[in-house]
Parts: sequence; structure tokens; C-alpha cells
Amino acid sequence: ELYLGGESLAKGYYGQPEQTAERWIEHPQWGRLYRTGDRVRYRWDGELEFLGRFDHQISLRGFRIELGEIEACLLRHPQIQEAVVEVWEERLVAYLVGDTVEGEAMRQWVKQRLPEYMVPRFYEWLPALPITPNGKVDRKALPEPAWEGEVTFVAARNEIEARLVHIWQEILQQPQIGIQDNFFACGGDSILSIQVVARAQREGLRLTPKQLFEHQTIAELAPYVQQQPQVAAEQGLVEGTVPFSPIQQWFWEQAIPNRNHWNQSLLLLWKETAIPDALQAALQAVIEQHDALRLRIVEEESVHQSIEAELPFTWVDLRGQPEEWQQQRIEQIADQAQQQLDLTKGPIQRMIYFQLGDQPDRLLWILHHWMVDAVSWRILLEDFQQAYQQATQQQPIQLPAKTSSWKDWIAQLQQYAQTQQVQKELPYWKQQVESITALPVDHPEGENRQAHLQMKVRTFTKEQTEALLRESTKAYRTQVTDLLLTAWAQTVQKWTASDICHLHLEGHGREEISEQLDLSRTVGWFTSLYPLKLDISEAETMGDAIKGVKEQIRAIPHKGLGYGLLQTWGKESSLTTAPKPEVSFNYLGQVDGTWSGDLLLGMAPEARGEMVDPTSERAHRIDLLGMVVAGRFQLTLQYSEQQYEQQTMDWLIQTYMEQLQQLITHCC
Repeated sequence: ELYLGGESLAKGYYGQPEQTAERWIEHPQWGRLYRTGDRVRYRWDGELEFLGRFDHQISLRGFRIELGEIEACLLRHPQIQEAVVEVWEERLVAYLVGDTVEGEAMRQWVKQRLPEYMVPRFYEWLPALPITPNGKVDRKALPEPAWEGEVTFVAARNEIEARLVHIWQEILQQPQIGIQDNFFACGGDSILSIQVVARAQREGLRLTPKQLFEHQTIAELAPYVQQQPQVAAEQGLVEGTVPFSPIQQWFWEQAIPNRNHWNQSLLLLWKETAIPDALQAALQAVIEQHDALRLRIVEEESVHQSIEAELPFTWVDLRGQPEEWQQQRIEQIADQAQQQLDLTKGPIQRMIYFQLGDQPDRLLWILHHWMVDAVSWRILLEDFQQAYQQATQQQPIQLPAKTSSWKDWIAQLQQYAQTQQVQKELPYWKQQVESITALPVDHPEGENRQAHLQMKVRTFTKEQTEALLRESTKAYRTQVTDLLLTAWAQTVQKWTASDICHLHLEGHGREEISEQLDLSRTVGWFTSLYPLKLDISEAETMGDAIKGVKEQIRAIPHKGLGYGLLQTWGKESSLTTAPKPEVSFNYLGQVDGTWSGDLLLGMAPEARGEMVDPTSERAHRIDLLGMVVAGRFQLTLQYSEQQYEQQTMDWLIQTYMEQLQQLITHCC
């Protein structure tokens, strides 16, 4: 049996003194040692050869699990006389002898006593366990599971569950959701979880994204709803000086000649001809509701907020003109408007309504990226439509209650940055930025400016997308991002012959750092940007690669929030001066809901103009953007035509999509 010792030996199992006493021993010569349970022998060359286990510890989906611990837990149930746990097809199966208990009831009973990854999914009841001639359990003789107990549709049992089912159906765009359906297995992601929380709060249900991550089915989540008090938030106009957030500091450090021209925008199809006064009233209400829409820069390290002196709204009548001329005029006006924002003097947004006549009208909304992100767009469009409908019906405009302000968020973030929890992340982040190597470049001397931006776009079918979102994630209990990043690591391996790749990951940044904060309906630029090193050198199979990448993603502390905090307020020079990854990756999830509602029909076909100043230096050589649009997964690869040949990027994106499809096929 292999024993381990040394200075870095763990102290024991947390909160389990009996198991610690069993596994850790004091040796008279070598001091404190740990019993691994591994059977080994020395080979002729001095290498240790692994022969198996003395106990039944296994590795499942990245977790080391003691099957005996699960068995001991099961035996504490009053109706179970004997219990054995085995692994079949990457799933835990419990073989039980005793009075039969319904599978879901057993699962819930075990879940109260063991972590989720140790809870058996299936329960097989036997009259007796198979026994070897010497009286031990014959594990090899255990029957293959009948796979009964697979989670099937279960309808809501009470009002809370029914309301949550309705919310999930809307957010996930699924016609049927049962209370045993897993949120992430149904295509949910971290951004959609924020939408669920916001929608629930509109209906008077109080929950947090953290609760949704910990209790991923409605049946598990419902008991925790309405037990959290509503966070108190300032409902009036919030004003005052606010320091730069980490992502705003990152923006300020980029080589951007014209910082006023760095926007986000949507050009949307409007269902019916709008009423000008109602549109203006709705926009005014939204500006007053969301404090971030009034941000202004007053010096290079802080911002303040003020009320718009003039409503940034324009009505353009293009009726009676040829359709081709209308399209050209829309694109011309849009391009001009993209250049007319001002972070210091204002406006920092523009709204333009194009009345066309015989076809759906267009609504162009331009916002400086300084105060908006992908999650914010969903909030703004929802509030804008609600305010417009109230205005057209001559009703007072009343929007949902405000959640925590941007100003309060930054204040709490600064305090959190000084905690030991964040400081302890420093060794991890130093490791992530070690030995970053440059990507292959066709033309190293070529410029990498916004003016040279080219894009490659590839799209899955609806059937492929359905498999990606709802089927492939079940095999290894992964999330979509795990598979997307595994495919990229494998693509880089083919491109560079390296098992290691570095990239910048973008997250929504709205992580829970205080129970006094609620950001579910707060508008602002919360994005977190942090480095990640993916290593697939030990992956011999696709399953190994998926599990390895999943483990590396799960190891990211607090969804990457601390990296920006250490750079911005920790003044950690080793992170600031370290080389930066040359690839960025951002998965926006299912964006169809962004422009949902009674008034909007979807994205308009016309170009929105240059959203970023063409002379700006791009932060990365390659940007990868994934999203699900109209039920189809879409990947966009951005690069500089001055640095890469078109055929190189065609090969790169095609290889990526092929790798991703192979992973999906393997998982399904």
C-alpha cells in the first residue's frame, strides 16, 4: 500500500475526525503519513506501478469518491439492510436490500447528507446481494441497471413551483418544464440564471443566482424561494463620484485614440408604427430608472452621474422612398450616430426611430459600452417596452423596483478586494499567466486595428444546437462552456502542436459578494475578463479532455472576479506586467430573449455602422464569440486581415466546428 508524506501533506478531512484518524498515521521514522489506498509495486527500473485499490475509491467526473462512504450513508436509512454502490456508464448506481423506497425519495434523502456529486442517480432493489464463495459481496455479479428511475416529467405541485415553471419556460424557451428538470441540462447558463432571478423578483419571488446553482431543479429550489428578504435599494436618483471598475480600468488602458467611439448597439424591427411622444416618455423613464445611463467621466480615475440635459431621441421619416434607398439611408445615419457620443459632455446614448411605411419600422439604440453589457440590454429592452406600453395607454409609467445601484456595487467591490479570500487567489492567477506563448501569425508585422477587422461565422443546425444545449451536457454533467472550450483546446493542439493554450475568458461579472447586494436588474458594465490556461496533455480520449477542461474551469476562483480586483485595487504588478493571452472567448448563451416582447420582431438586416473607432488597436489577435440565435448555435471568429490569410482562418473555424461536433457526438 502506498503512503504519502512531506511538508505539503494535508491536515486531514475537514470536519471528519474519525475518517482522518483512519487515513492519517504517525510513523516513528517518517512522521505523519497518509494512507492512499493504492496498491503499488516497484518495477525493475525503480518506477512505481499502480495495481489498483485496496478500497473502492473512484474518480467520477473529476471528483474522487469513496464508494464506502456512500454505502455507509445508505445503511443509515431505517428501511435499508444492505447497500453496495457501483459505477455504470459514468453514473452512480446503488444496489439495496430492504423495504423498497421510491427512487426520488431516496435521492433526496441522500442529498441531505452527502454532496451532489456523491448522490446515486439510480437505485436497484434486490432480494439479496450476490456473494463470493468466501462470503464477500461479488461486485462483478451485480446486475446491469434497468435504468428505471430516469427523471421523467413531473408537474408542479404548488403555486411556487407553478410560477417557477412558467418563468423557466419563458427564459429557456421550452414548452414543457418539469420540476425535476435540471436548469443547465435544459440549456440554462449563468446569464440566463440572472434573468430567472430578475423575472422571479418581478413576481414577488425572492431568490439568488447562487441558490439556482446550488439547487438546479425547481423541486429543490422551491423551498428556498421567499426565504431571503428583499435587498433594500435606493429608489430615487443616485448621484456622486464612483471609481473605475476593473473592466473600466482595462478599457482605459487600451490603445484607443477616440474613447468616445466604443459602443454597443441594436437595430431592431418594430412591430407597428410607434407614437413619438410615447417613445420619448419611455426613454426618459428608462434613463431615470437606471443610474448607469447617466454616467460621465470627470477625470481619469473616476466618474460622476448627472441627468441628461437633452433627450437623445431622433425620429426619421423615410416613408414613400424606395426600399433600397431607405436601407442606404438607415445605414448612413446609423454610422454617423455611432460617432456622436461623448463620455464627458454627453450624450452617451442615442435612440433613432426610422419610420418606413410599407415594411416594419426600425429602432436603433446606441449605448456607449462604458455603461452597458449583454445582461443590461435584456433589462433595458424589457423596461423600455413596458414603459412605452404604459405611455400609449395614458397610464403613469411605473417600472419594477430598482435593485442595488452601480455606485453601491463598486463600493462593496472595493471592500471585497481587500479580503483574505481575494488575496489568497494571487498564486492561482500568477500560474495562469505563466509561460504565455505567442500564436502562429501569417504576417507578424501586420497591424491589428479595428479597421482591419474581418469575421468568419459558422452556424449549427437546430438539431445540432439542441444536442449541444440539452443532450451533450448530461454525459459528464458539464455546461455548454466546458464543451466549447474543450473544442478550442483541441483545435489549438492541431494548429500549434501544443497541449496548452491560453485565452482571456469573459464572464458576466455579477457574482454574489454580499447578501446586501442584488444586481439582477442593475444596468452597468459588469463584465469580468480573466486569463485561463487549458492543459489537455494528459487526455487520451475525448472523455478525458472534457473532464480535464471541466475540472480546470471549475477550479477558477469565484468565476474569475478576483483577477481584475487584484490588478485594479490590489496593485499586483506581477499580474499587470505579465504577458496577456492573444485569444478572447465569450459565450453569450441564448440571446433570442434579448429582443423578445410584444413590440419587437427581432434584429433588422441593415448595418448599424462602425461601433468602434476604426483606428483603435484590437486587444487580441483572435476573438471568439459564441451565442444561440433563432435556435441555432453561431460562432464568430474575428481577426485582422493584415495578420492572417483568409484560408488560415477558414481552416481554424472549420476545424473548431468539427471538433465541437465530434465532442457532441461522443457525449450523446
